[in-house]
Amino acid sequence: MTKTIRTLALLAVLAPAFAGPAAAADRSQTVSGTISRLDAEHQTIVVKVGSDELTLVWNEETRINGVLTPGAKVTVRYGSQPDGRNLAYQISVGK
Repeated sequence: MTKTIRTLALLAVLAPAFAGPAAAADRSQTVSGTISRLDAEHQTIVVKVGSDELTLVWNEETRINGVLTPGAKVTVRYGSQPDGRNLAYQISVGK
């Protein structure tokens, strides 16, 4: 019985560590617009949506479908990070 309780306690502690990426994807948002600025060196794009602009960053795990260029129409699935940045999980360039 004690072993079962210890195992359940350990699972309760470790569960959030395994839910990290999936939990982030569950809180993702999607935006569609036009790339108004692109900084490949800092892995940053600014997407113009109507009269607003949204700055996003990408990393090595971001899936990029197409070629990022200023003026390209994109749909981006992203999430807000604890540091306040918007991390792109997937960037799809339209035709």
